[in-house]
Amino acid sequence: MKANVVETLARFLATNPGFRAAIVNFDLNRNELTLFALEAFRPRLVTDGVFVFDEYGINEWTESDAVDLLAQENGLKICRTNYFAPSAYIQKT
Repeated sequence: MKANVVETLARFLATNPGFRAAIVNFDLNRNELTLFALEAFRPRLVTDGVFVFDEYGINEWTESDAVDLLAQENGLKICRTNYFAPSAYIQKT
């Protein structure tokens, strides 16, 4: 399915104000899309919920830049996995 993430996510969250998530898996590859989705989902992530990043630390993609920015600005810890992908996660406390 081909879709515009910004438009689709904004529309979904606007029409589902009660939506909450325990796990959000990011496979957006690019900094700007990942940052948009992080900012959109962050208030909807429940306590102890997890953001999972498919391409964190992989040179071909800029997803890591958005993750680093979110972690730095909010004092969050980026945890590595033992896998190539998903390669990292952040748990909301």
